[in-house]
Amino acid sequence: MPGGSATGRAKKAVTERNADTREEADLQTRIGFRAYQIYLDRGSEPGSAEEDWLQAEQEILEQRLLSDPE
Repeated sequence: MPGGSATGRAKKAVTERNADTREEADLQTRIGFRAYQIYLDRGSEPGSAEEDWLQAEQEILEQRLLSDPE
């Protein structure tokens, strides 16, 4: 059977899905940490959490694109 057994393909799909989930969790953690750094850098003033998150997300995703030539 081309492509391997159904069980082998299913295991591979689960493994890939788990890797994607871990990668997404890591990305969210990195963004959260950077957003917190931005919050501290601007004097820990409340009221800009969404802007901090969006700035952090942009920075992290840009870094990811520059370091991952895929």
